[in-house]
Amino acid sequence: MACDALGEKIRAREYLRKAAEIDPSYRWAALFASEIK
Repeated sequence: MACDALGEKIRAREYLRKAAEIDPSYRWAALFASEIK
């Protein structure tokens, strides 16, 4: 279960990072994602 949650967090971080590259307005989301480790 914990591994699944970690996988989801990593997937969400990758998604936000790609979104930030596409649209700079998502940078705040990418910054927030980078704080979650």
